[in-house]
Amino acid sequence: MALLNLTHKSQTLGKQTNVIIMLPDKIEGQLKILYLLHGLSDNYEDWLYKTTVYRDVLASGKLAVVCPDGGKSFYSNMKGSHRYYDYISKELPEFVEKLIPTSGKREDRYIAGLSMGGYGALKIAMKNPENYVAAASFSGVTDVKYRYSISSFDMSAIYDGEIPDDEDLFYLAKNLNSAEIKPEIYQWCGLGDFMYEDNVKFRDLMNTLDFKYTYEESEGEHTWVYWDKQISRVIELFKL
Repeated sequence: MALLNLTHKSQTLGKQTNVIIMLPDKIEGQLKILYLLHGLSDNYEDWLYKTTVYRDVLASGKLAVVCPDGGKSFYSNMKGSHRYYDYISKELPEFVEKLIPTSGKREDRYIAGLSMGGYGALKIAMKNPENYVAAASFSGVTDVKYRYSISSFDMSAIYDGEIPDDEDLFYLAKNLNSAEIKPEIYQWCGLGDFMYEDNVKFRDLMNTLDFKYTYEESEGEHTWVYWDKQISRVIELFKL
């Protein structure tokens, strides 16, 4: 596997930021690209060091994996500060896909994440369905308004008061339901995960909507042991 660990100046963030790119040793033709988003207590390097996703990159031979630094932003534009949503959804793909051989087409672009990153992946894909063919969430923060209301997470640096509707996955899914173009969605949560009830609630909504949608659950908690298995599952499911 070839590994790029880059620092670059982001215009939307207004600062230097980091991104890891995993590539197959031998590149023939255009690659599919998977953006992997980390969780609230993690960082952009953890997908490389805490999972075996690099083996999937090697085995595939046609996949690039991109792991950006999302800080503690919930992949949102933070009030009066860094615009992480704009960076991850727009600036980053434009930057990365000029560096490596990808088609730049929707059908070759995927996004996934864990916990906070699962929320970010679903939000970005549903707000930009023309750009992402599929998205996956592992132990995702699927009910961000509820978590905010019970003070599970400190989002005071992100939102000024209530979370807007267009940051809520339930609102986004219902709003997108009648659209002609929608991303395929994969969702997993462990039975022992503290996010399990939130994920079941989102699953129940998605099962009433017209998405290509797969929900899976199994024994598991909010740990990397299970997320490692899930990234391999997604690569298999999406045929990456």
